[in-house]
Amino acid sequence: MERFFHLDDEDRRLIGKRRGDHPRLGFGLQIVTVRHLGMFLADPLDVPVELTEREKTKLEHAWEIQQEYGLSSFAAVESELSAWIADQA
Repeated sequence: MERFFHLDDEDRRLIGKRRGDHPRLGFGLQIVTVRHLGMFLADPLDVPVELTEREKTKLEHAWEIQQEYGLSSFAAVESELSAWIADQA
């Protein structure tokens, strides 16, 4: 649990860029969620309304986390992964 839900200095730096407690909490939750699950929530709008002041904020957080941590969507790498699996077999 500690490995997934620990926020390091870089995480805290990114979280600190948010204005207000709710955006900081939402951004931090998305970081630990993607780290734990290996993916973002299927519907980022499932985040409780109380955690964001603007609907677009939830999507912006996911986009920034993907960029900062070098994450790719499965669809973007599916063919590359399939080729790698075929080579391994």
